[in-house]
Amino acid sequence: MHLILTTLIALFLLTGCEVPEPEDPRVREAKVAVKKRVKDPASVQFGSVFVHKGWVCGWYNAKNSFGGYTGSERFIYEVDTGYLEVPTGTHGWYCYCEEPQVETETKIAKAEKELAKLGLLESAGRFCPRRRK
Repeated sequence: MHLILTTLIALFLLTGCEVPEPEDPRVREAKVAVKKRVKDPASVQFGSVFVHKGWVCGWYNAKNSFGGYTGSERFIYEVDTGYLEVPTGTHGWYCYCEEPQVETETKIAKAEKELAKLGLLESAGRFCPRRRK
């Protein structure tokens, strides 16, 4: 009886244990690139990190030279080339990490045409030049 009870308790406790999925190698590669970019690599804390159309996108926080955390920053990592970008605005994020709404695509196309007319953009369609379809 004691053996059965012990076995049942052990099974009950083990059912809550999950084996974590192995990390995607592309995500691991992007995290290494982010850690190489900061002053204190050991302090890097990652938030959500995901793969989207050949890009690894996510958030991280790291300590600065004074030992304080700087606040969450977004990063974009292109797997094929090893290109890492920490966008200061939302432009790169919307180009590479989110599925744009049709309305947003239309606004971008209109803005590109206007900038091209003013000579501020080489040609229309270059707002998100590295974007993958």
